[in-house]
Amino acid sequence: MFFYSIQPGLPCVAGTYSDTIGTGTCVKCKAGTNLVDASGTLSAHDHIDDCVPCRVLTYSPTIGHGTSCYPCETAKTTGSMACEGCDAGKYKVNDDCQDCQLGKFTSIRNQRGCSACPRGQYTNLIGQSKCLNCPRGRHGGKTGGETMDSSCTKCDIGRYSDLEGLVTSENACVACETGKYSQIEGADKESLCLFCGPGRYCTVTAASSEDACVPCETGKFSQAVGAKSINACLNCPTGYSQSDEGMAYCLPCQPGASNDIEGAVRCKLCAINLFAENAKQSICTDCYVGRYTSKPGAAVCIECAPGRYGLGCLNCPAGFFRSDNSSTLDKCDRCGHGDTSRIGSSSCLECGRGQYGIATNHGTCETCPNG
Repeated sequence: MFFYSIQPGLPCVAGTYSDTIGTGTCVKCKAGTNLVDASGTLSAHDHIDDCVPCRVLTYSPTIGHGTSCYPCETAKTTGSMACEGCDAGKYKVNDDCQDCQLGKFTSIRNQRGCSACPRGQYTNLIGQSKCLNCPRGRHGGKTGGETMDSSCTKCDIGRYSDLEGLVTSENACVACETGKYSQIEGADKESLCLFCGPGRYCTVTAASSEDACVPCETGKFSQAVGAKSINACLNCPTGYSQSDEGMAYCLPCQPGASNDIEGAVRCKLCAINLFAENAKQSICTDCYVGRYTSKPGAAVCIECAPGRYGLGCLNCPAGFFRSDNSSTLDKCDRCGHGDTSRIGSSSCLECGRGQYGIATNHGTCETCPNG
């Protein structure tokens, strides 16, 4: 007898039985019988008599037969284990049975010849009752295929097939859709079509390389994967820019720079006497009165030096001054009576020898008259 293990408490499978309590094995029905049962009930597998002898005109050469017995015109008794004549996979030559050759088969008994495997199938063994399907990722274009490699052609790069037994045709394999590509020959599932990454898009089907994914232009970005058109590439907003192609993001303008247009490639440095204190600015701001910048790209404005004042830090005129401890940045103070100053002075000087101050015009020294 032939046994196989089974988990205790579970019914035996079709073609087997167990008539012993407490065992963990089932016995296979002998040749010439079968036990067809899909109910999964214990009572259908608890006695040897559950294995039913094959009816007349049928037979079973195997043990543990769980399906219908095979048809046989020469099986004249019940429980037949063999069938006279040529089995499927063979053909008759006079009274002899010959194996079908590679690429051919017979699916029924006592045939005078073998049939060629149809397109999309092959057989690489002799004496076969059926042909094998070309596997997924391949398609067959000729009859009588003898091997998989010679009979089943791989899907082109950029295409795939998840079907077995596919027959060759113009569009036998499915093209990777727009926004995707595949670099694999013989791809057998759609998931092998890869998405174009962020910052790129693809408008063609059956793309065979990542090079088919077109990068977004400078000044644009795309966060989407598998983008199908150029419309996925968006302009960088104001306050941002992007100088590289194929990017998934835009870079914010740094302090000292700004951008007031969409789709900018670069941010512009703030001009002299303008500043941008924070990032992402769309415009630069004028320095406040009494402050200035010495070069473009300033993030802060510098307080006017002594002797200077106002917008752009102008020089105090002659006769005026602004000291380093002055609290006012928008004006200069006039020198007192008897004092004067040069342009851009931070303090005043007394009138020199031979000079005097004019009471009605402080900060001005005149030369004393003769005598």
